[in-house]
Amino acid sequence: MSYLRVLKRVLDRLLETLVMAAMAFLVLDVLWQVFTRLVLKHPSTWTEELAQFLLVWVALLGAAVALNRGAHLGIDYFVGKLPNRARVATEIKVFLCVAP
Repeated sequence: MSYLRVLKRVLDRLLETLVMAAMAFLVLDVLWQVFTRLVLKHPSTWTEELAQFLLVWVALLGAAVALNRGAHLGIDYFVGKLPNRARVATEIKVFLCVAP
């Protein structure tokens, strides 16, 4: 059973690293877009589409990381206000709706 925990930990770390790398690449892409537009006066044609693509992936993968950590804003805030029995039932329903 411990090998499953190790595998989950490795996959979680890989997902977190992927989100951080995508976010860093997104920042560099947007900085390059601003530089080419304002300094070079010749805006790059591909940077805006890449930024949109990366933003979508950062949002989706970041939401998965947040859900794994139990830090998802919607789930954490509203479910925490419920009584224990209702909270457990709501968490089960929410996780079933979120599951692929």
